[in-house]
Amino acid sequence: GMAIAQLVQGLSACVWAELDANCKATQRLRLLKDSVVRMQVGEAGGSDQEGNAISIAAAQMLPGDFALVEAWSRMTRDVGRKCAAVYAADGGAALLLALRAAVSA
Repeated sequence: GMAIAQLVQGLSACVWAELDANCKATQRLRLLKDSVVRMQVGEAGGSDQEGNAISIAAAQMLPGDFALVEAWSRMTRDVGRKCAAVYAADGGAALLLALRAAVSA
């Protein structure tokens, strides 16, 4: 139980770090709550409502990122089916990272 929880937490932290390299996933999450419509896809993305700079091109997901999120989602689902208590053991931190990545995709 505890070893599985540590493994899931470690994998989740590694996957999130990869997906959020250079704050790419964080920028995608900021775009979700940004009400400004941008028609041009390019390096200049402007800023969100809080004044944080957003580069639309830099925030786009690559096919490898999608594959990583899909694999991580399958792992999260399978572990939850077999051993749901794993997500309670770490306070839900691994599950929160997985949900954050899925929403940003």
